[in-house]
Amino acid sequence: MGRRTSAAGAVIVFTALLASVALGAAAVDAAVFGLRAMSPTWLPVWAVVLCAGASFQIRFRYRDDVEALDLFEAALMPVLFLYGAWIVVAVVAGSNLVAELLRRNTGVKGVFNVSQWAAAAGVGGVVYSALRHGNALSAHNVAALAVSLVVVLAVNHFAVAAVVALAQGHSVRSVLSGFGAVIVPGWIIGGGLNLAFGLIFVAASQWSMAITPLFLAPLAALNWAGAAFAAARADEVRLQALHSASAVLSAAVDPLDAMDAFLDEVRACFEAEGAEISFVQGDGYVTHRVPASQRELAPALVLSLLTLTDPARLKAQSTNPEGWRDCLAAPLIDDGVTIGVLCTYNRTGLEGFEDGELSVLSALAADVVAALQRGALVQRVVEERRKLRDIVGQASDGIFTMSIAGTVSSWNPAMEEITGYCADDVVGRAAFGLVRPRDIEGGDVMLERWAVDDVTPPADLQILTMAGERRWLSCSYSRAAAADGIGQSLIVIARDVTKLREVERLREEFVAIASHELRTPLSPIKGWASTLLQYGDTMEPEERKAAMESILRQSQRLERLIVNLLEASKIEHGMFDAADGEVDVAAVTERVVGDFAKTSPDRAFEVTTTGPAWAHAKELAVETVVTNLVSNAVKYSEDAESIEVSICESDGRVRVAVTDHGCGIPAHELERVFERFHRVRDTTTQTGTGLGLYIARRLATEMDGSVAVESSPGRGSTFVLDLPAIPTVVDVRPEPHIIELEAG
Repeated sequence: MGRRTSAAGAVIVFTALLASVALGAAAVDAAVFGLRAMSPTWLPVWAVVLCAGASFQIRFRYRDDVEALDLFEAALMPVLFLYGAWIVVAVVAGSNLVAELLRRNTGVKGVFNVSQWAAAAGVGGVVYSALRHGNALSAHNVAALAVSLVVVLAVNHFAVAAVVALAQGHSVRSVLSGFGAVIVPGWIIGGGLNLAFGLIFVAASQWSMAITPLFLAPLAALNWAGAAFAAARADEVRLQALHSASAVLSAAVDPLDAMDAFLDEVRACFEAEGAEISFVQGDGYVTHRVPASQRELAPALVLSLLTLTDPARLKAQSTNPEGWRDCLAAPLIDDGVTIGVLCTYNRTGLEGFEDGELSVLSALAADVVAALQRGALVQRVVEERRKLRDIVGQASDGIFTMSIAGTVSSWNPAMEEITGYCADDVVGRAAFGLVRPRDIEGGDVMLERWAVDDVTPPADLQILTMAGERRWLSCSYSRAAAADGIGQSLIVIARDVTKLREVERLREEFVAIASHELRTPLSPIKGWASTLLQYGDTMEPEERKAAMESILRQSQRLERLIVNLLEASKIEHGMFDAADGEVDVAAVTERVVGDFAKTSPDRAFEVTTTGPAWAHAKELAVETVVTNLVSNAVKYSEDAESIEVSICESDGRVRVAVTDHGCGIPAHELERVFERFHRVRDTTTQTGTGLGLYIARRLATEMDGSVAVESSPGRGSTFVLDLPAIPTVVDVRPEPHIIELEAG
C-alpha cells in the first residue's frame, strides 16, 4: 500500500512538472520570438482536427499501463507552422482535454495526458520558432518542422516511459525494454507517417485553409490502417506461437512433463503476463502456472471457469494492480466433460485480433486434450507392454520370436535357462541352429526356414544345450505381424518336457519290469501250490519240504517287491514319519540277515558286530533299508559268493556295511544306482524294479542318515548305512565275534 501511494505521489509531481514545462515553453516563445499574429478564424477547426487526431488511437499495453499510438502529431504540424508556441500549447491542451473527457479518462491519468501533450507541443513550438526563417513554406522551414516534430515525439515518449517507470517502480530502461515491441512499428514508423502526413497537411493548408476539414478523412484512414496492422501483427504472433505451443506438446510423451514449456509458449502467444492451466481433481483442482511467481487466480474464479463449456473473455471489476485486469479462458473438454481450463490474463502489447484470440485459445485447449488423450494411450500401451514383458520374462515356458529371414528377435529368460544361451548370443542373428534342433525321428529341423517352407514346424524338438545336454521341447507356433509392420514374425512357445519324457519312459519301463517281477514269483508259487494240491499225498517228505521252502522264498520275494512299491509311493507323497525311537541296529540287521539265510540255503552270510548298536531311528525303516541292501548284494553276486555284513559304532555314528563279491559297479554308475527305476546295465544277474537302493537312501536321509557305496567293476561292492548313534554312559567294547549263518 505504501509503495502504491508513493508511486501515485511521484506521478502527480511529474505531471505538475510537465505542466510547468508547457507553460514555461509558451512564455519563452512569446517573450523571445514574439506573438505571431495569425487569424484565429480557423483555430476551432484545428482544434477539432487535433481532437480527432488524439481520439484515433491504437493502444499498446505494458503491464497495467497503456501507451496510446495516435495521429496527433500529423494534426499538430500545421498548428506549429501557423501559430506561436503559446497558442499551440493552449489549443493542444484544450483538444486533448476534450479527447480525455470523451474517453472518460479522468483524474491523474487524464491530467497527465493533457500535460504530456502540452509540454511536448510547447517544447516543439519553441524549437520551431528558433529554427524557422519567415512564415513561408520553404525547404528550411520544412526541415525546421521535421526537427520540431522529432522533439515533440521524443518528449512525448520520454514522458510516457518516465511516468510508467514511476507508477510501477521500475527503471526507465526496463520500461523501454518492455516497450520494445512498439518502438519500431509505433514510435519510429508511426512517427515517420505522422511527419509525412503532417507536412502534407501543412502544404494543403497553405494552398487553401478551406480544405482543413478534409484532414479528418486521411486521419480516419490512417487510424484504420494502423488498427489493421495491429490486428495483423497480433494474428501473426498468435498463429506462430500456436504452432510452437502445439509442437511442445507433441514432442512430449507425457504432456504434463511439458506443461511449463507449453504455458510459456501460450504466454508468448497472447503477449500476456501470465498463463495457467487447471485440471479437475476430485472435488478440487490442480494448477500449473507460468511464471510460478504470478499471483494465482482466486479459487472461486477458477471453480467458476471450470464450469465453462465455451471460450470466454472476462474483465476485472476493479483495477487492483496486484491482481488481474483481463482473462481469456478456454475449457478442456474430453468426451463432453470439462476436465480443466486454459487461461491467460493481463494481456500486453498492441490491441487487436480480439475476435480471433478466443479461437486460438480454444485450439490450444483442444491440443492439450488431444495430448492428454495421446499421453494416456501411450501410458496404456507402455503399461500393457510392461505387463507383457513381465509375463514373458517371468514365464516358465521358453518364448522367442523369429523374423521372416530367420533372425531371432526376442529370447526370454526361460529360453536362456533351457538352452544355456543368453539373449545376447542369439538376438539379431539367425542363431537358432546353435541348439541343433531335431525332430522325433532324429532329422534336422531348419526352423529358420519357417517362412520359406511355409509348413508348420514339428511340435516336438530335441535340442542340444550349450552344456552339451540333450533336451526335449514341446513347441507351439503362431504367426503375428512383425513389430515394424512389414511381414510376419513366428512366435514360438517352448516347454521343456525332458523330465516328463524321462518320467514317461521310466513309467513304461517300470510297468514292464513290475509286471515281469510280479509274475516271476507268482509262477513257482502257483506251480508248487498246484503240485501240492494234486500230488501232495504221494510226494516224499523231502519233496514237500522243498516245495514249501520254494513257496516261502517266492512269497517273501513278492512281499519285498510290494513293500518297496508302497515305500516308494509313500516317499514320493511325503508320507514318511521321521525317526521316533531308539533302535538296536545290530539286532535288526542280524534278524534280516537270518531271514535271508533261511531263504538262500546255498549262500554264506557273515555278520560281524561288537554288540548292541543303538541309533535314533525308526525300526521298520532300518529293517527296510538293510533288507534292500542285502537283497541287492544277493542279486548282483553269484550263489557261491558270501555276503559280508558288519555293524559298528564310532564317532557318534552307527554304520552297517554290506559287502558282496559280485560284478561291481562302474564309476559313472555309482550315484545313478540310487535313482528311481535305475538298474546297472550289462549285468547277467539283474532283476527287480530298480527301487530298492532308491528307497534305502531316501529312508536313511529321512532318519538323518545316509547310504553310500564303494565299488570296482569285477571286485564287488560295499554299501554302507550310516545313522546317528545314541550316546551311552558306559562305553563297553567287547571283543568282536563272528556269526556264521548257514542253511539248516
